[in-house]
Amino acid sequence: MILVRRRRACLWLGALACAWTSVLAAAPAQVDIIELRQTPQSLRETYAKGKRMGIPRMVMLDGRGQLIYGDGGLRDDLVRRMHEAYRKDKPINAAISLAAVLAETETTDGKRLTPEALPAADLYVVDYWAQWCEPCRLMSRIIDGALKHWDGVHSVWLKVESDPEKLDKESAS
Repeated sequence: MILVRRRRACLWLGALACAWTSVLAAAPAQVDIIELRQTPQSLRETYAKGKRMGIPRMVMLDGRGQLIYGDGGLRDDLVRRMHEAYRKDKPINAAISLAAVLAETETTDGKRLTPEALPAADLYVVDYWAQWCEPCRLMSRIIDGALKHWDGVHSVWLKVESDPEKLDKESAS
């Protein structure tokens, strides 16, 4: 009887040690950051007269490039919403996809990207921001913190400059 209890205790402690080892040995989060900007044509379409498209806004796409979360504005529970969307991994039927995002953006030196040119990832986060936008900077810090703490998740963070003031400067030239 004592021998059986010892074996059970050893098995239980062994299982507990294995569980802790797997938690401690989990791969750290990997975050690749790619800075992009909306193309001039896309900016004109996004901020067309009478159209209301605010910033900051953010979308999350799964590893296949399908939309799993999207929202405009800064939410108090953004991290919870991000975790929930990633955990559920349930694509939303929408026209937004990784290919669609990349079709309306370019690198800071004017080059276009395709989904195949991006690193393969578990998650793609697209953050639309403008330099003068304080809520955009706050959202960026929240996203940064969230992505860095998702152990074992490889994320690609597409930081897309989407500044409607650039349209006014372009029109004046």
